[in-house]
Amino acid sequence: MDRGDQGGVIIAGFGRFGSVVGRLLAANGVPTTVLENDPDWVDTMREFGVKTYYGDALREDLLRSAGVERAKLFVISLADREKSLALVDLLRAEFPHVRILARASDRIHAYELIRHGLEPEQVYRDTLGTSLDLSVDALRAMGMRGAQALRVVKVFRERDREGIAELAKVYDGDRQVFVSTARRHIQNFANLFKSDAAPGEMHRGIDRAWEGPPRVPSRDEEARDGGV
Repeated sequence: MDRGDQGGVIIAGFGRFGSVVGRLLAANGVPTTVLENDPDWVDTMREFGVKTYYGDALREDLLRSAGVERAKLFVISLADREKSLALVDLLRAEFPHVRILARASDRIHAYELIRHGLEPEQVYRDTLGTSLDLSVDALRAMGMRGAQALRVVKVFRERDREGIAELAKVYDGDRQVFVSTARRHIQNFANLFKSDAAPGEMHRGIDRAWEGPPRVPSRDEEARDGGV
């Protein structure tokens, strides 16, 4: 392995999701190595100069050959959710130094990735970003100013991530507990975005989230925001 891999990124799975990540990283000069088990796709990527290894990403020898011991980041973009979970387990057990970012095909997959040891901020649902981009444009089309739409969507993303973390703990247990927890988060969203401010003013909670890093809210704020 050459020294160009030092501190680089390994991407497992280079389909519609992983290829976007890989192209953006490569365009910014980030050393990127791909693991892919489609031989035709591997040949194509090599023609375009993408450093690619053919094989199953769960093979420890393949991971070592690809430079996992020196990699700084590992992006899991596999379509097979069981394999992605197994890969998280393997990386955390054998290569704990490498930071993992993982694609989730849906909310249940996100719950499972968190249950396998990832933090919510390491999990990315593959339709969420596009959905939120559309939401910004939808809010603007309905008359909301662009800056406010971005604020609203930013807060939504943060609170949704918090909800994913809590729901991951209960999704496969008592159904009533899961439903009641989900309903509480839905109501908290409604409380958060319900503004009693004068026309033209931003909801103070949304402004706070936009202006800087999150802080621990006071008890009064928790009560006002519905305990979110």
